[in-house]
Amino acid sequence: MRPRASAQKSAPEQSGFQLNMPFVIRREISHARDRRQEDFVNNLCRKLLSYALGRSLQPSDRATLDAMRARLAAENYAFGSLVDVIVNSPQFRNVK
Repeated sequence: MRPRASAQKSAPEQSGFQLNMPFVIRREISHARDRRQEDFVNNLCRKLLSYALGRSLQPSDRATLDAMRARLAAENYAFGSLVDVIVNSPQFRNVK
């Protein structure tokens, strides 16, 4: 059996500089001060939830998306708060 590869937390940029992903996401969210911030947060939540569930979003996912956005803002845009909401959501727990 091959050893499991660990999750990559950073990615090389074209210049060779390493990006710390959670830090970059938090920085991008906090730097946007207008409607773009809301758009970025909405898109991030929708894409992450869709990926975690392995399907397209449905109207029943609205409550989870609202909880993700609220928790993200309450916890100073910490990426882990999104993952926590997804993992504890009924949709994720009941994936077949």
